[in-house]
Amino acid sequence: QDAYGQTARATYRPDDLKLETFDWLMSAPLPKLAGTPKVVWVEIEKARDLDMLTDAQLSRHGALHIRLVHLELVVAGLCGILIIPFIYNLAFYRVLREKFLLWHAAVVASLFVHIAVSSGLINHVFPLTVTQVSAISVTSWSIGTIAAGFFMVNLVEADKLDRWHAKAMVALAALVVCCNIFYVISDGALRPLSTPVFVSSFYPVLIFFALMMGTALLRGSRSIRFLIVAWLPLMAVGTYRAITNLGISGSSLDVMMAQHMAIAFEVVVNSLVVADRFMTIKRQHARVL
Repeated sequence: QDAYGQTARATYRPDDLKLETFDWLMSAPLPKLAGTPKVVWVEIEKARDLDMLTDAQLSRHGALHIRLVHLELVVAGLCGILIIPFIYNLAFYRVLREKFLLWHAAVVASLFVHIAVSSGLINHVFPLTVTQVSAISVTSWSIGTIAAGFFMVNLVEADKLDRWHAKAMVALAALVVCCNIFYVISDGALRPLSTPVFVSSFYPVLIFFALMMGTALLRGSRSIRFLIVAWLPLMAVGTYRAITNLGISGSSLDVMMAQHMAIAFEVVVNSLVVADRFMTIKRQHARVL
């Protein structure tokens, strides 16, 4: 509405919005008015995520530009940190054909994609739609979580976990995949349910991860001690985001940067875990020979 009381209206679908290069910021052209707009009303229908209703706000792009550039540089640096561990996991696998090296490479690759896409950094190179970013973000997180579970199962020393742990991980992986598919394809009346269903699938995963860690720790696993240190920050942030995504308290967007930092910390520490396990197995092979 302009100063003369004249109004104009426009309707935008999700993919009509232009995603910016950081933190789920979006822009759209205002409806044309004869005068300068003085009042803007925004109505959001069938929001997939509660944060769209609780945290949505209007802002001018220019006022955010300087702050966003600094944050984008931080995110770009975090993505750079993930590249070297991915490469040396593949290099180690060529020397020592252990599955945990491939699983960790899958974890790193998935988290790299998740940071690049969910932060908006990817839009500097490949402009994506809201639908594409949403689908890639949740799918990369799901793949990373599944790979992390199998990484733990294969990394921990023999006899520190039972066979049923691996079988249960397969079942949980199937659950995560099904909920991920539901999130991506749900629309219409099912759209508001997509986030609660998707997020709920991670509660049993978090509980199971904690159970495996506790079991391996009590049985004297050396690797699991480092793994706990690596995963605690990310599991804490993930638990907070899972709670806030259900609308219980706060906003999941408040901890996006903390999550990116926790991912980088996880990858760096787990890379040391992988290197330690690699050397241990290499020495065992040398003694056998």
